[in-house]
Amino acid sequence: MADTAIATVVAITGTAYARSANGELRQIKPGDVLLEGETVVTPNGGSVELSLADGNPFEISGVPEMTLTRDIVAERAAGREESAVEDETVEALLAALEGDGDIGDVLDATAAGGQEGGGGEGSSFVRLGRVVEETDEFSTLTAETSAAETTQVVDGDTILSVDAVDDAVTIEVDQSTIINVLANDIFADGVTVTAVSGPANGSVTVNADNTITYTPNEGFSGEDSFSYTATSPDGNSQDAAVVRVTVASEAVAPIIISANTQDVVEGGIAEVVFTLSEPSTTPITVDFETVDGTATGADGDFDALAGTVTFAPGETTASIFIQVNEDDALEGTEQFSVNLSNPVGADLQAEQIDITIIDDFVPTVSINDATVTEGGIAELTLSLSAAVNSPVTVQFGSFDGTATVVGGDYDPVTGTVAFGPGQTSATILVQTNTDTLAEGSEEFTVDLVNASGATIANGQGTVTIVDGTVEQPPTNADVLVGAGAGGQVSESGLAEGSAPEPGGATMNGVITYIAPDTPVTINIEGQQVTAVGQTFTGTFGSLTITSISANNIGYTYTLEQSTSGDSAAERFGVQVTDVDGDSAQGNLVIDIVDDVPTAADDVALVPADSFDSVSGNVLDNDIQGADGAAVAGVALGDTGTALNDAATVGTDIQGQYGVLTIDADGTYSYVRDPGTPGGVDDTFTYPLRDADGDSSTATLVVSLGNSDVTVNLASVEDSGTIVSEAGLAAGSDAAADSETTTGSFSFAA
Repeated sequence: MADTAIATVVAITGTAYARSANGELRQIKPGDVLLEGETVVTPNGGSVELSLADGNPFEISGVPEMTLTRDIVAERAAGREESAVEDETVEALLAALEGDGDIGDVLDATAAGGQEGGGGEGSSFVRLGRVVEETDEFSTLTAETSAAETTQVVDGDTILSVDAVDDAVTIEVDQSTIINVLANDIFADGVTVTAVSGPANGSVTVNADNTITYTPNEGFSGEDSFSYTATSPDGNSQDAAVVRVTVASEAVAPIIISANTQDVVEGGIAEVVFTLSEPSTTPITVDFETVDGTATGADGDFDALAGTVTFAPGETTASIFIQVNEDDALEGTEQFSVNLSNPVGADLQAEQIDITIIDDFVPTVSINDATVTEGGIAELTLSLSAAVNSPVTVQFGSFDGTATVVGGDYDPVTGTVAFGPGQTSATILVQTNTDTLAEGSEEFTVDLVNASGATIANGQGTVTIVDGTVEQPPTNADVLVGAGAGGQVSESGLAEGSAPEPGGATMNGVITYIAPDTPVTINIEGQQVTAVGQTFTGTFGSLTITSISANNIGYTYTLEQSTSGDSAAERFGVQVTDVDGDSAQGNLVIDIVDDVPTAADDVALVPADSFDSVSGNVLDNDIQGADGAAVAGVALGDTGTALNDAATVGTDIQGQYGVLTIDADGTYSYVRDPGTPGGVDDTFTYPLRDADGDSSTATLVVSLGNSDVTVNLASVEDSGTIVSEAGLAAGSDAAADSETTTGSFSFAA
């Protein structure tokens, strides 16, 4: 019977185990009782000395395992005398094992082994102490646990069977790898890999240390797998697991969508050319949309456009065309953008393309006539038909008429007049000379040539010299600083301005003077002008000398910082002193045009069925200008007015369908109210105000997405969809209720 004791362990050499009929394995020690049907396992050449149930001794050695049956007891039956002695010996042995006695005192020499250094008269098995050995085999069971959770096999505890666990690795194409498949398995020490099934797309080799080398087939990429079998040290427990190998394909560089365009003259068509870095075998698409800048679609500067660009397989270029409209306004250059989004099949090189509109308006320049009494200074005015942001220059020179230079009637002049941004007039001064002749009126001309940035409408000014004497001023008789010098610069051209561009905050000009008694000394703000490149520092910028010639000082002024207030100017005092000490003073005045912020309308989307907070920044598409700007207030609805209420900034504003909070830096969050409908808009107004009080108003429209209503009806022949005429009163089965049915349908909104 399975519960019948058949033997008692007396002695063990090495390590031994007992395996039950259901495969449970336990380590045995002297004194353990073995049951009928159990198998004694002796790995690594161990041996076990038993005392059978009938008292006979029995040794298991030289075989890896042996099952204990009644046949063994029958074969080892002892005689009466032998049995009597053996029974007494076994009882004494068990008593010694259970107590503190020494089994060496109980067993005779042949049972306890030979004496130390003796001639071998003892038995063939070793003498025992009360020992539990821990060996490399089956000493511990290891799983993916902490050290505290590791189960150790001691004093006959049950040994867990082998548990092989699946593995997964990822490698590159054409790369071999060594896999430690046993690393995550649960087993006793000594487990070996005894079998491997070949993968479909590679080969495997079991290494001496029980690792497995996997080599994919050349060029293969994808998923592959193989299985292995782990076997316990005694060979009686096995388990299989699967190793999944992902062979990753080589990374393929993505296709890149790039776009570029050229500046377009007002009234023309802007072409945006899209290019792929390489052809594709599948269609590639990208969405586009025009976005306002200083040029806006609403003002008619260009026709707003949105859509999708599609590249068919094999194509690498595509274009869109945007109409730019002409107007009569003098605007200088303007800018708008094309935003790119949602690329499919490729990546974007840039998400925004800027387009510059060049104003088609070209101003004209003219010069007037002048009349001067002999000996006086002729003042001629150059006029630009309209102020422009770009530089305008024109050259001039005097030409003899009835008045001549050789005859001493006037001093010749030549040079270049430069109009800075916003400047519309300049002055040329010509000295006429007195004589004692009675000659009547004489004439000469000042002609304009080589205009840049403008065309010449009237290019000749006639100077009429009236004969006679001229009364000179009582002081400063020989020096005059020309009027009209100066011009304008705009804060918008600064790096932080609303229209930053190289040179946008710079203007060129000429300081004109008359000083017959040369040489002269010229001072600007008390500092003598000595060389081209010399710089004079003002309150808001700097003045640099660009040329020095008779009667003219060329300069460039660069605005370097924003100003406070809507009206500001840079002033430089100019003093010219001639050789005999006469001097005159004037002021070079450069007006600074204030920059202003521009707020643009914003849209936020709350997805259908969502009540999560949405957030953004209303300043992202606004132009703050050189003075900086911040949100100055928030109001419900499209008020169309510049609200200035700091108490509403950073405060919850209840809308029609939710609550909005906008901070001064433009960040906002909107939380939809529970139970509100979809397909509606919540509108709020905010002003953008700069440091000197200029403001611009825009709206934030929060659009709540709408969900469709769906109805789910039962299909034909489903429960609740069939009735039968037979159940009618005149039907063939009137007693039945088959003319009636019940069912249900569902809907979602």
